[in-house]
Parts: sequence; C-alpha cells; structure tokens
Amino acid sequence: MNRTAFKLRIRQIASLCDFELSWGQGQILTSQLEYSPELIELYKEWKNAYLNYYQHLRGRVKKIVTITPSSQDWRSSLVQAQAKLLDRFHHWLLSPELAAIRRQIAQTAIHSETGGVDVFLTCTPLELARLPWETWEIGTDLGTVGKIRIARTPNNILCESVHPLRRKIRVLAILGEDNRLNFTGDWEVLQQKLSNIAEIRLDKEWKKDEEKDENIEAILSRMYQAIADKRGWDILFFAGHSNETELTGGEISIAPKLSISIREIEPALRQAKQNGLQFAIFNSCNGINIAESLINLGLNQVVVMREPIHNQVAGEFIQQFLQSLSEFKDAHEAMQDACEFLQQQEKRIHYPSASLIPSIFRHPEAELFRLKQQGWKLWLPSSLETFSLLTVVIFSLLIPVQEKLLEFRLFAQAIYRFLIQPEFISPLEQKSPVLIVQVDQESIKASPEKFQEICPINYSYLTKLITRLSQLKAHTIGIDYILDQDQKQPENTDQLAQAVRNSIQQNTWFVFGAVENEEPQLGVSDRIASLNWSLEGDIYFFPQYLELLPNHGSCVESCPFSYLLALIHQLKADSSFPNFMQPNLQNEQFFRSTLFQALETVDLDKKTQKIYNLKLPLTASFFQWLHPIIDYSFPPTQVYETISAQALLAGKVPPYIDEQVIIIAPGGHPEAGLNCQGKDNFSLPLAVKF
Repeated sequence: MNRTAFKLRIRQIASLCDFELSWGQGQILTSQLEYSPELIELYKEWKNAYLNYYQHLRGRVKKIVTITPSSQDWRSSLVQAQAKLLDRFHHWLLSPELAAIRRQIAQTAIHSETGGVDVFLTCTPLELARLPWETWEIGTDLGTVGKIRIARTPNNILCESVHPLRRKIRVLAILGEDNRLNFTGDWEVLQQKLSNIAEIRLDKEWKKDEEKDENIEAILSRMYQAIADKRGWDILFFAGHSNETELTGGEISIAPKLSISIREIEPALRQAKQNGLQFAIFNSCNGINIAESLINLGLNQVVVMREPIHNQVAGEFIQQFLQSLSEFKDAHEAMQDACEFLQQQEKRIHYPSASLIPSIFRHPEAELFRLKQQGWKLWLPSSLETFSLLTVVIFSLLIPVQEKLLEFRLFAQAIYRFLIQPEFISPLEQKSPVLIVQVDQESIKASPEKFQEICPINYSYLTKLITRLSQLKAHTIGIDYILDQDQKQPENTDQLAQAVRNSIQQNTWFVFGAVENEEPQLGVSDRIASLNWSLEGDIYFFPQYLELLPNHGSCVESCPFSYLLALIHQLKADSSFPNFMQPNLQNEQFFRSTLFQALETVDLDKKTQKIYNLKLPLTASFFQWLHPIIDYSFPPTQVYETISAQALLAGKVPPYIDEQVIIIAPGGHPEAGLNCQGKDNFSLPLAVKF
C-alpha cells in the first residue's frame, strides 16, 4: 500500500536551521530554528564515549586522546551521554517554531488511509546529518506511534530509480579487507537467510598479493567485472571497512593498504543499475557519503551505518535485518526490526547506542525493495498486469476486435512469406483443385441477359454456364447462389432445371448454396433440382474462419458448402467409393442423408477418411478465437484458379477443368447479393491486398 510522502529539507546556515516541509500538489511549510550549540557539544561527548567503549570497529578511526582515569566506565559514560544527547535533541525538535510542521505530519499520519507516512529527510551539512533523526518522535502524544517512518535522501539526485526486474533475486556479496576481523560471518548469515529465495555470489578475492606484485588496475578490473556482470544483480552487499570521503563519494577497503572510492567504480555501478541493481547494504562504518552517492546514481535504497560500527554489533544487525527481509518485509521495515532488536534489554546492555547507528537512504520515487516469494507465486501478475490482462481478455471476447487483430496478424505473416519464403508466393506449377467461374462485371456487360432486373442471377445465363461446363465434362459443380426465384423467372427456371438434369445424367455432382441454420431457411427450388439427387451446402460463414461441422455435428441436418465440395472431390478420386452412390434422377430418398449413411459403412482411404472426419474442435463451440482460420497470407494463386464467366462462354478452356471442383460465384459486380445491394462483396483482407 502506498504511504503518504513528505519531503523535509533541513539546512544549517551559520547558527540557524531552515526547515522546509513539502508534500502533495506543491504544498510547502517553512520554519527557522536556532541551532543549539549545546547540541553540538553533547554530540561530541557522545561520540567520544562511543568510540572509547567500542573496539574492533569496521572503519579507520583517528586515535582519541582523553585524559581520564584508567578505570573509566565507558559503558556507563556512553549510556549517560546518549540520554543527554537524545533529551536535548528531542527538546530542540519540540520548539514552538516547528509546531506547524509537526502538526501537519502527525495529522496526516492519523487520518492516513494508505498505511502511514514516510518522511524523506535531507540534511545539510554532513555534521547535521550525523544526528539521530530516526529517533524523532513526531506526534506520539496524538497516537502516531508506528505510523511515521523517517528515511534519508541526499540533497542531489540526478538519476531515475530502478524498475525491479521479474526474476529470482541475485545477490553480489563483497567481503573487504578483514584486518584481523572476521567478515565471513556476514557471508554465512547471507547464505542461511537468503539461499532458498535468492542466488548469492561471494567475491572476496580482492586481497593484494604482495609476492606477485599484482597492480591496482588488475584488482579494480576484477571488481568492475563482478559488479557489472551482464546477468545483473538485485542486491549489492558489502562487509568490511569503509569511510567518508565527501569529494569521492565515500571509500571501501578491499585489500591491505588499498581502498577504492565509489567514484572509481561508478561506471560499473551504472552498468549494474541498468542490469537491475536496486538495493545495497553496506555493513561497514561511516556510510553517509556512500549512501548519498548510490542514491544519486539511481539505486532505490541503501542501508548504511552512519558512524563506526563494532564488528559484533554489525553481525547482530545483519542477522536480524536479513531475517526480516527473508520474511518478505520491505527494506525499511527490516531496518526498523533490526534497530528494535538492538534496543531489547539484553542487547542494549551489551551494545549501548547501537540502535542509533543504522540508517536507510531512499530514492523518493522508488518502490521499496522486498523479496518475492518463489515458486508459482513468483509468476503472479502485479495489479497493473492483472488489470492489463483483464482488459485484453475482455476486448478479445469482442468479435470485431478479434477479426481486426487476426487481419493484422495475417498481414504480417504475408510480409514474412514475401521476404523469407518466396517459394510460397509464386503460382503453383501443378494444377489447382479448385476453379472459380466468376460472374463479374465484364461478364454482365457482355451478356444479352438483363442482370440488373433479376437478383441474384439471371437463370438463363446460369443455364448457359452449366451447359458449357457439362460439355467440358466437369465432374463437380458448386453454385454459390440461392436459386429460389422460380416464381420470378418461370421460363428461365424450366431451362435451368433441364440443364441440371442433363448434367446429372453425365455423372456430374451438384452442390447448391443454401442458408440452413437461420430462419427462414433458403435453398434451391424443387423446380430446379431435387435434393434426392443433388446436394445443398450452407453458405453462411465468417469471412476469416474455416467453416466445418461442429464437433458432434452431422451433415444429415446441415453441412457447410465448402466442406461438401472438398469431400465430393476426394470421393471421386477414391477407388473404394461405390459407383452406385452416384447421383441418380430416380432416387426417392434425401440424397445427403443416404450419402453420409453409406459413408459410415465404406472403408475409405486415409485421405478421404481424414476429410470426412474433419470437424471443429470442441473449444471452438465456446471461443471464437480457437476456431480454425483461413490463412490469407498464402496468395490466392496458391489455392485456386479463376476464369471469367464471359471468357468460359466465349470458348476459353481451362486445361484441367475435368479434374477440378467448379464453383460458380459472383465476381465482384456491384449488384452481387440476394437483394442486388452488393452484400456478396467483401473488402479484400490486408494480406491478400499485399
């Protein structure tokens, strides 16, 4: 849940501190407060007691000279110094000058519906940033405990944050120069807490080999390559010595007498960020400059120690921090848990002030780092992804959207065939199984019959076509017209009926167009042809989809026009198909029913059987997008041949007409359709146009 964000900028100018709180749509509150000289002295006293109490620090600290008795109780001194510092610090922050700022943050936290408030704190200069701002208890008297979190952010941020990648978390662990301190404990904790949910790599071969006289460039090169690994890292972990260097962004010690600055490895860090690096942990001393440098480079969050840290305290901190992180808490929660762990009675006795040292620096625009659960949950979509997916699914249910997307897909496929598979776009060398006789505009103009007055076709003209095809010994003729206009063309109907009967007597099969699945049903008139010796096929179709029988359907009740033609063409070539099943004018039973009942008992060859059993998959009954499609990316010349009706009547003879399925169909004239309104004309698919 997104929390409300405030940006609090604090600048010390001489003896004054300027406070500027900004949030929302440009709202700003400002205040000015006198910086307490007493606070400066109390911080120095605390720092002196802290450094004298703790030994074996993960940083290089100048030797502190103090004139005190040898029996000085530094633990007690540190506890007292911390109490004085925090008391004075909190009293200073309760000044009336800051009341408006405190009130705005507290009231927002109380009424927040987004889980609380994050305050992004920027302090200038560095001395001001060293104070324990995380202990500021804003509005606790109003019930804001646990609702306000303080994160630090640098004064300058030049780079955008990192968008987390969807992958198993990868961790690069770097152990620096140990200087008689054991940093391998950090590595062992990493393995213990994260090995089940992250891929961890240890790099600790930075030790400078004095005997081989290995130069600094070689060490830097190895470190650069590890950080900039093209596979990328999500977490960069460092355990070792580090220090502040304001001009070079902080430094880390990686080998005896060898420290490198963040600026020196900045190119590798930029590359690592491009490869997904989003979070860094520096379990080392004096890390303010390091954290500011990395956030400025665009990392999402960096956890550091602001002061020198005792080796055992560092171990305790990282143990609890990684434990919370492995429980899939975000990085800020994990740091708070670790600090609260160090505040427990037992830990506070042994490690006073330890809970004041850790800080998290955050990029204000970045998502908080959080480990993701592995297994199938890793692949669960985010909220945005879920919304996008649901939107796509809902739109995909719309038939017009499906058809448009399918058209673009086939268009792209046609381009691919043209560029990569040119053999698929050249005309077939062998004969095509289909010949379309097109009644086009040229045929209509050349015909003496009056087409414009008769829809959908003049039967006298159709009679001439059938007679001509019969003369050329066509064995299968499909007529893609609804021939039910016998009342409007009585004389022409008788001529057409006689031409059909003459063709039947020459063993020609006829499949007439019909509308079988809608009311009213339309089909060939009984005066033209009887369904006892001819067939009807449903010509209703979706332009981009293949028409087949339903999964459990039967051709006895309804049968697609194109499916019938393909089956008959194959039956004519099947030697196992009995001759007695040829159309016969003497038949007295419904021919389609008789035919398909006979096919159930005949041992057909494999090719015929394959066509006979060709049906829609069961899923196509529920989802249009699972329906088989017509692949328009193949050029029409790869599928069928065409001839103008006028050219056929004029004497042109296609070379394989006696072996082809003949389809008589409208050829694009403006009046095509039952009502002479051009409804049989469709726009060319993009793939065919190409």
